Amino acid sequence: MSISEKVSLEDQARDHLRSARKWDELLAKIRATPGLERFLEPSAWYTLIPHLPQPARVIIINVDIRRCDAIVLSAGEANPIHIPLPDFSLAKCNQYRQDLVAQLHAYDYRDRGRTVAIYLERGGQFRGFRRLNGAKKKETVVHGILRGLWQDLVKPILQALGIQKIPSSSTAAPRIWWGSTGPLSFLPVHAAGIYTSESTECVLDYAVSSYTPTIAALIDRVRNPRPIQIDVSGLFITCQPSAIGGSHIRWYTFSLGPSQLGQLGSTWINLAPPNRAKLT
Repeated sequence: MSISEKVSLEDQARDHLRSARKWDELLAKIRATPGLERFLEPSAWYTLIPHLPQPARVIIINVDIRRCDAIVLSAGEANPIHIPLPDFSLAKCNQYRQDLVAQLHAYDYRDRGRTVAIYLERGGQFRGFRRLNGAKKKETVVHGILRGLWQDLVKPILQALGIQKIPSSSTAAPRIWWGSTGPLSFLPVHAAGIYTSESTECVLDYAVSSYTPTIAALIDRVRNPRPIQIDVSGLFITCQPSAIGGSHIRWYTFSLGPSQLGQLGSTWINLAPPNRAKLT
């Protein structure tokens, strides 16, 4: 390295040091301003609890090579609840993720248009989000993943929180907001359970699950509610089963057809030929 190159590197290092010092000075000046004491700092947990949705629990799960833990925040609790998860590990989490990805690719569930099993119950009714009656009880790889998530991760959390099964007569269920980190973000925590034995058990027996990327994103909806007028609200659903350059999507007429959407009081517009000519 020539002398001029060494001098140039030293100049860059000095410039970087000056910029870092200036940054620290500006931060100190800003944080000295009333109301900006925590500028560019993560929010303290005690500032988050009063703004959490009620009634609900926010469960943040940390998966690390050294240990795994869950931190639970609830608007009804004065302090966070720490739940160790000694039976779960980063190695298990990574293995579950690899196995699930392999299954998705093996059955082409990530490729639009491939044949996917559509199960109908007796009477020809679509099953929806319910257990399949009369399904074979042989455990698959996915069943094993969901079982592992249930036994080593989710059920210990529910037990530590004292959450009981929802009574059959109940019309309300506890709400849980899951905040997954690392490879756990790619796993279906909300579907954890045992589905192959006669006595099935899963998360849905205990609570209704939702996800949040961060606690800040969740409490923003509480701090800044955005009421929706029912008379102007709605849901726009569109499907293009045969897009140019893409494979055909099967069963779209079954899931988005007029018989299904009509039950929601919706309007059905079919833009497929020959209707397309009538609307253009």
